[in-house]
Amino acid sequence: METRKISVSIPANMIDFIDECVDDRFFQNRSRAISASIELAMNKWRKIRLKYAVAGLNKKEERRLANEFLKAESWPE
Repeated sequence: METRKISVSIPANMIDFIDECVDDRFFQNRSRAISASIELAMNKWRKIRLKYAVAGLNKKEERRLANEFLKAESWPE
């Protein structure tokens, strides 16, 4: 798979958690940890988009589902 480098700003508490995961050898490095996290989030967003498409939801309902997703998902402190 082709990879590309980007630069992003991430809250310090998230970086601390990523570093803990790398230190515990759960991930090989920060890049792999962040890529895995993005992949999980994208898979959940795909499900939300599919739910929207199948149900014919309006924008208000789509926003509600997105907010529901964002409230349910958080990085451990």
